[in-house]
Amino acid sequence: MILLRPFEDADVALLEQWLFAPHVAGWYAHPDQWLREIHARHDEFRFITHFIAVRDDVPIGFCQYYDTHFAQAHEVWHNEPHISQRAGETYSIDYLIGDPASLRKGYGKEIVRLLCEEVRKIGAQKIIVDPEADNLASNKTLEANGFVHTGDHYVLDLRHMWTCPKCHRVFDYEPPHHFCDSGAETIDQYIAAQAQTLQPRLWAVYRALKTALPDATEKISYRMPTFWQGRNLIHFAAFAHWIGLFPGGEATAVFADKLANFHTTKGGIRLLHKEPLPLALISEIAQWCWAHNAK
Repeated sequence: MILLRPFEDADVALLEQWLFAPHVAGWYAHPDQWLREIHARHDEFRFITHFIAVRDDVPIGFCQYYDTHFAQAHEVWHNEPHISQRAGETYSIDYLIGDPASLRKGYGKEIVRLLCEEVRKIGAQKIIVDPEADNLASNKTLEANGFVHTGDHYVLDLRHMWTCPKCHRVFDYEPPHHFCDSGAETIDQYIAAQAQTLQPRLWAVYRALKTALPDATEKISYRMPTFWQGRNLIHFAAFAHWIGLFPGGEATAVFADKLANFHTTKGGIRLLHKEPLPLALISEIAQWCWAHNAK
């Protein structure tokens, strides 16, 4: 799973190594300027927020966002006052995969998604990015996250729309319960169709359920992986920020005490991607569903 953590002093040497790596240096000209910004991040460049992207606690990349209004003395946006007219409206982002072993695995798309979520949280209206025209990987990463090329820049309008990076449906906002219809006919196909970063967690949930329900029938029901025995016993599904587990309203009521630290709905449980999976509890709930169904 990919996470973003704040940039720390101890990360400076690693970023320097990444900036001079051949696969990065081709797109990030003037690495000394990037390092100057990092060294002055508490002073002249304090308007920039920096992160290290980690996968399973291992640093793999760097990213940042900044308000274009405060970058006018340093960036190309100073020639486009309509972009930087007021503070707090338009932001820009930068991102790179520093670890060569992490290239071409879809991690960049997830880093950009997480970075855009950080910008969305602070109330920005738009994100504008201007990658090199021939940096096809970067351009595709932006497009996969709903950015639209206007002829001059890539823009993501945070006020009026959210484009699902998988099914490309456009919404007025990011719906918390949206998941894509992958067209999967089996649970294996469903998991294989999800983002690579989510697949290990989905496989873990699936194995826990399969172990707890060895005699149940596996199927896709309501577009979700389902364990069935005369009726649907329990579903699970992938969402942007969590895995949904759906054992039904009676189960969530019975296990209310053990679910006190989880966000629950009537019949559903959110297993946040940033939290460890409660596999033992998942198994216990599944076994309860089987026993309750047998009555």
